[in-house]
Formats: sequence, structure tokens, C-alpha cells
Amino acid sequence: MSKASKSPRAIPVSNDLKEEFEHWRFLDSWSGFLPWKDEKHFQLNVFSDASGSGWGGVLRFPSQPQQELYGHWDLAELDLPIIVKEALALLFVLRRVAHLSCGFQPSPPLVSPSAANVVLDLPAIDRIISSLQSARAAKPYEKQKSSLHLELESFLSSLPTPKSSISASPKDVIRFLVWKDYKGKTKIHMPSCPNFGTRSKLKCGCLSRLASGTVDNTIGKLRSIFNSIGRSGDWSGLSPGNPAAHQSIKKYLASISEEQAQARVSPCQAVPLFFDKFAKLCAHLRNRAFLPSISPLERYIVSRDLAFFCLDFNSGDRASDLGRVYTKEVLLLPEKQGLLFHHTFGKTLRGKYSNIFTIKTCLHDSIVCPVVNLTTYVKLADLMTINLRDGFLFRATDAKGRVSSSPFVGSTVANRLRLHLTTLNIFQGETMHSFRSGCSITLSLLGASDDQVARHVGWKSIQTAQYYSQVSKVMELSLPASLLAQGSVKGKDNVSHAESVGAEFRARNDLEGLALAFP
Repeated sequence: MSKASKSPRAIPVSNDLKEEFEHWRFLDSWSGFLPWKDEKHFQLNVFSDASGSGWGGVLRFPSQPQQELYGHWDLAELDLPIIVKEALALLFVLRRVAHLSCGFQPSPPLVSPSAANVVLDLPAIDRIISSLQSARAAKPYEKQKSSLHLELESFLSSLPTPKSSISASPKDVIRFLVWKDYKGKTKIHMPSCPNFGTRSKLKCGCLSRLASGTVDNTIGKLRSIFNSIGRSGDWSGLSPGNPAAHQSIKKYLASISEEQAQARVSPCQAVPLFFDKFAKLCAHLRNRAFLPSISPLERYIVSRDLAFFCLDFNSGDRASDLGRVYTKEVLLLPEKQGLLFHHTFGKTLRGKYSNIFTIKTCLHDSIVCPVVNLTTYVKLADLMTINLRDGFLFRATDAKGRVSSSPFVGSTVANRLRLHLTTLNIFQGETMHSFRSGCSITLSLLGASDDQVARHVGWKSIQTAQYYSQVSKVMELSLPASLLAQGSVKGKDNVSHAESVGAEFRARNDLEGLALAFP
């Protein structure tokens, strides 16, 4: 050590600092030296990792066998962010290095004297864990989230100052949302545009943006992504938590929702598929299924499509849920009146939720009868030696043109519907949700209550059934309009009923003209 000064002015030094300076003043005139201390140097490799349940590490010393370390988190450590757990894992491994360098040998772990040894098949346990993780990763939502995570990482790494999801801020998330916004398909027409107030995609100078509902869904996925990497909690200046949960993200969503509302962009709903179009679809598929010139595989596919679409229209079930129905979940009603379906897995079906619905035999028209068409499909599969009993009721085909064990779900179903409607030249943008919407509206107009529609179709609330059926928007609104039109008709005294109602309301609502009850 030595004393140094960079200023011509005197620097006041007192108390402990002055004593420290005085202690080291001998260095000003000292010219001696200290002998080098003998040291031992060696090279080692250290690896560490952490998971939600514990930590592990590997030590490789020269000319020594590899050492593996592991442990489980304490209760106080379980809820820590994963990045903190990664740092703790490295700390624990380095502590082991320090102990070994000093010649310390840790004692063996304590085992309860009353604990009995059991046979553990750890490879089998790990296989089950891996299978569960793979099944979860294969779900559509997890795939979408994984794809979005990769897209986010690519965006962050392309910034002038490259970042990652570990270091992203709320501003980075908003920039990412704006960047994705330009990939949208919803036209935001300006008031001066001839297409203002419509969803027209005709060429004009207006921008195409993501619908506000899509942005909301994307923000939800981003929150889940940041939570999965340990960035949970609220974001503030002191605690950088989940950037997608920051108040600025909510304000951004509110801003674009308001912008689209001002542009008269209403939420897009599926085009309902009604009975007239459904009957044409059934007749087309029925005729094609019995053509002698088609191959056995094509006959199976057409029969499956007919049974599936017919069942979907009559049940109003989600196509993704219906495609995952097992054959053993279909029961026969007494006296062969119809079929009962009871399935427990789907988009909103898991845990304590399930969906039970029945379909009845159509006595007057077998072409649109769901029971007849489903029975025909199963019998055809039996003749082709396709075993539907142990697995999904509706099966997809693979790339080699064979009936697989996979369920008939996803874009395959939507593409088949579009193909058939296009062939009939009646396609108007219908999706698989069109069956559900058409079923709900048809039931409402036939006299079913909102509660009955919700329970049959599988809506979780009456409000959802009312939202998607929209019967009140079209049918019930005509009653108030009719009353107003009729109220304008003048009576014998040349005063309309609407005028008399207004006069009566004003008279009864004039509180100033009333006397005190207790003067």
C-alpha cells in the first residue's frame, strides 16, 4: 500500500481513517520484502444445474473419479425464481470444492434408524415423469406458447442492445407486441376510408392489425412464459417481476381496444351453420359414401366426416372435444331411443368437469340422423377390420394413407369441412365453431331456454350461451321497436299512447307537487 493525492488542496483526515494512514506510513521508507508463500494450483471442471424440486452438480478433479452432488430445496427455497436457484446450485457445488481443497470430508447423510429400505425402480419413475411432461408439451396451448417464446427470444436478441427473456423489461414487451401487431389481419379503417365500420379487406391505405382479443390472448401467454422462467410477481422499480404483468401492458391493451372500438371493429364471431346448409352437407356426404367407385379408405373418410359433422351439429360440442371422445364413452339409451355421451377431457374438461349430452334418433329423416350415421360409420369400420373399440371413436389417417390411432382433431377437421362446403359451392367462411353457434341459435328459436341450451351445448354459463347465440340481438330487439312504432299511432283524442305514457310519468315523478305527510 502507499499514500497518494491528486488534489493540491488539503484533505481533512480524522478518527479511524487517520489512524489507518498512520499505521501504514512505514511503507514510505520501507524497502524490504516478504517471501512468497508456497501455493498449490490445480485445474477442475464444475457443472451445476437446478430444477423446481432440487439442484445437482458434477466435479471433475484431475486424477480423481468424477463426483456427483445433488440435493432438494428447503421450504424457504422452493418458491425462489429459477435464476436464483441456478445461482444457489453453483454456490453449493463451490462450497463442496472449498471443503475438498481444505481436506474436509463430509459426514454421510443421516438416516432415520426406523426407516426401512424399499426397492426403487428409478428408471421407471423417470420414464413416467418424462411421459407426463411430453404429453403436456404436446398440447396445442403449450405448442403455441413454446412457439411464442422462440419468437420473443428472436425479437429480443435482435434489439440494438441484445436481451433475453431473463432481462426483458415491460418496454421490450410492448415493442414486441407492436412488432407482432403488423402481422395482424384485422383492418383498422380510418373514418375517411369508404370501408370504415366494416371488416372489409379490400385494398386501401389502412393498416392491418391484430384484433384486441388476439393481443389479450398473446399477453396471457407472455405472462405464463415469464412465470415459467421464474419471473413472477408484480413489476416495480425495486422488484423486477413479470414484465408482461406491468401496468403499462394493461394500458397498451386498453389503448388498442379503444382504437378498434372507435374504428367500429366489432368482435368477429363464427358464421352460424344452420339446418338447411347442414342438410345439403349430409346429403352430399351420404351419396359419396355409397359410391361404388371410391376406394375403401376414402369410403371410411367420408363416412367418418358424415358421422362427425352430423354429431357435432346435433350436440353443439366443441370439435376438439368431440374428436377426443373414446368409443367406450358412448352409451345406448333404453329402448334404443338414442345415444348418451359422457366425456371428461377437453378444452375446459378436466378435474371435476365433464360433459354429458344425448342425441336422439330422427324417425323421419335418416340422412341427417346422427344415430344412423354414427352407427353406419362404426359398422363400416368393423367391415374394414378397424378396431374402434379400444381408443378414439373418430380416427385420423396418417401420411401413408392408413387409419391411425390418433384422434380426428385440429386443422384436419376444419379443412375437411371447408373442402365439402366448397365442393357444394356453399362455403361462406364457416369454421368448426359454426356448428356450435348454429346449434345454439336453432335450439333457442325452437323454444329451448337459455339454461337448456347452455347445458346441452356445454356452455359454462347462460351468459355465454346468450353471447354466442345472439338471438336477443336479432329476434327480441324487434319487440321494443314494434312497441315504439305502435305507440306513435294517435288515438281518438289525437294523442298517441307514447305521449300519454310520457305525460303520466312526468305527473307521477313530480315530487314537488306532493304534500307533506306530516306537516
